[in-house]
Amino acid sequence: MKRLLDIYFRFPILFDYLLGIGLVGVVHYYVKKCILTVPKEETVLDYGSETTTVLLTLAGFILTFLTVLITFKTGKTEGTKPLTLMEKFCNSSLYSDTTKLLKNGVQSLIFVTLIIYVLRFVNIFEISVLYYWIILSIIVLLLTILRSLFILDNILKFHTSDN
Repeated sequence: MKRLLDIYFRFPILFDYLLGIGLVGVVHYYVKKCILTVPKEETVLDYGSETTTVLLTLAGFILTFLTVLITFKTGKTEGTKPLTLMEKFCNSSLYSDTTKLLKNGVQSLIFVTLIIYVLRFVNIFEISVLYYWIILSIIVLLLTILRSLFILDNILKFHTSDN
């Protein structure tokens, strides 16, 4: 399991989108086989609005967490005091990995949100295109939440392991 996570965390955004595209392909297959149907346009537009709200809210939370991490890193300390747990974390390799993963997660969430807005307001595509993109966006959202919680859990383990 650890090896699988290591591979995933090397290219998390790529794997998020590949999994999302795969699941969208499955949904599309079931729509073509008439097992599932694309909802009415009004319903899809409602899904789009709700999804973008959640995406931007989560992006804001992650951005806030990232800002707190950066603020703690740039805080000045006296040179004679022993390092605090936060300073140890900020000086470890986990800090740069954490900030990179969180930053890329925010960028990914904003990207899928922008595409939803473009598809919604540029009426040159069928409503099914927006529907499939919303499904992809929800997959990206869920994986970003899980990744952020995993990162937070590792930070907490890092802090408690030193006690």
